[in-house]
Amino acid sequence: MKNKFLHSKKLIIFIICTLIFVTLVTNCGLIPYSSKALGRYEHYRNKLDTASKANHASHVLPDFQDFSKEDVVFYEYRYMPFPPFMSRSESMILVLKYDLESYIQKLSDINKYYRFLEEPVLGKAGVLFPGEEFEINDYTFRVIADLFYPGDFGMIANSDEQQTIAYLYFYNFNLDEVESMTDFVHRYYSFRWE
Repeated sequence: MKNKFLHSKKLIIFIICTLIFVTLVTNCGLIPYSSKALGRYEHYRNKLDTASKANHASHVLPDFQDFSKEDVVFYEYRYMPFPPFMSRSESMILVLKYDLESYIQKLSDINKYYRFLEEPVLGKAGVLFPGEEFEINDYTFRVIADLFYPGDFGMIANSDEQQTIAYLYFYNFNLDEVESMTDFVHRYYSFRWE
């Protein structure tokens, strides 16, 4: 009888400890998550502005009113924590598809509005951030100038073949360097660049 009581007491303590652990982990941001709910677009854009303290997300990502829901091919916000309390990465991507005339106009607007890096960003030990234009399949990526590399920046990618434009934003102020932009894009953005 005493053994049965001791066993149920251990089970109750185990359940309570598990519930406390799960509550702490989920409330402290230790579990990665993503959202593809377009209705949360402005919420996450504002959240990233608050994190960067420089409103870079608003500079990179268009206002919700500036695009039609029908033009959205893909949207995702991702939160990725790294081992215990060290850092976190947040990324956001919006891919829009246009008819040919609108696509050409949007590219023209982008080229007027943004300045892009044309060479790598150098640090004390060499290349900190490879900022040149690069390609993944038929998408051409350009890194927006005048932001904080490599932890707080944005990119514009476009595909002439598909008449799509992708706005990508990334935040992780503890990131020290980016070696390969292609690997970086595949790691932090789940869109299929086909």
